This record gives sequence, structure tokens and C-alpha cells, in this order.
Amino acid sequence: QNIWLSVFNTLMAIGIRILTYPSLFQGRHEARRITHVIGNGPSLKKDMGRVLRSVGCDDCGFACVNMFVNSDEYEMFKPNMYFLADYIFFEDNLSEKCKETFSNIINKTKWTMDLVVPYSKRHAKSLKKLNNHPFITIRTLSTAPVVGGPISFNAFLYWVGIGTPLYQNVMIQAVFYSLKCGSREIHIWGADHNWMAERS
Repeated sequence: QNIWLSVFNTLMAIGIRILTYPSLFQGRHEARRITHVIGNGPSLKKDMGRVLRSVGCDDCGFACVNMFVNSDEYEMFKPNMYFLADYIFFEDNLSEKCKETFSNIINKTKWTMDLVVPYSKRHAKSLKKLNNHPFITIRTLSTAPVVGGPISFNAFLYWVGIGTPLYQNVMIQAVFYSLKCGSREIHIWGADHNWMAERS
């Protein structure tokens, strides 16, 4: 009897969570068939010419991450999705680099774009200036990893927006969200890093 009561309570909790979770009802972003996910790695510099050739393609969209807005190429790509995952972007006292990032997102973006942030940080002070931006829609993504369990159940949690795959960086988040929104082809650029070489 206690087991069935526990199962019932668990199912009720899941049901309430689904019905009250905004990701289930918020308008879904309609991604392009092809999405180019643009990172900040050193290889992007040598591949930039190849990436820029996709600008203007009707089937192509761009997803940028972190501080890419601070580069000259941001306004060339005009990304339709932008991802911030690192919690440094949502602290009460932002670093100068983070302040520059938000300032540039606000002032440079003159086209329709979704800014995707962790659900848990949706009320961050740093996002308040973006709430009434004419071109930017803030969307949220769960950061609760779904590990193990039946594949079909995991897929359901992904679909309703309660869970996500386990990701360690914002690039994986961008790929997952792009697929979730309908992209069928993903090109990843600048996903490498050279932080070991830069360590003193």
C-alpha cells in the first residue's frame, strides 16, 4: 500500500510539474532547417570565410554563444538564436566583460532574435533591461540533466522541456535547442579552445 501511495504521489508531482512548467506552453522558436552554431574557439578565425558564405541562405540560421556579440562578425551573422549558460552572466555584480556583452546585445541587435538562458536564471537582474527589447525574446531552457532511464521517457522529458541531456558547455546546449526547435542539419564552428596554452 505504501509503495502504491508513493508511486501515486510521484506521478502527481510529475503531472503538476508538467502543467506548471512554462517551457511546455511558451511559444516555440522555429529554427531554420540548417543551423550554424558559432563558438569562440581559435579555429573560427581560419574557418570564418566558409561560415560567412552561408550568410543570406534562406534555409540557414545562426546560433551564437557567450561573448560573441563583442566581435565585429556578430552583425554580419545576425544570429536568430543567442545562448548564455555560464552563471557569470547572471550574477548581481557583473564583470566588465559581461556588462559589455549585455550592452552590445541591447544596442547591436536590430533583427529578431531569441536569447536562450537557463530557466533557473530567468529573473536575473542582468536580464531586466532586455524584457522590453523590440527585437529580442527571452526563452528559457531547463538545466536539469536526464541521465539513464527508458529512452522514450527521456525523450518525453526533453520534448516538454523539463529535462535536457547532460551538457558541460554552452555549445551542447545550443545544439540541443536547435534540434528541439526543428533544425535538421547542424554545423559547429569554433568549438575548440586553447585555454591550456594560455595558462600561465
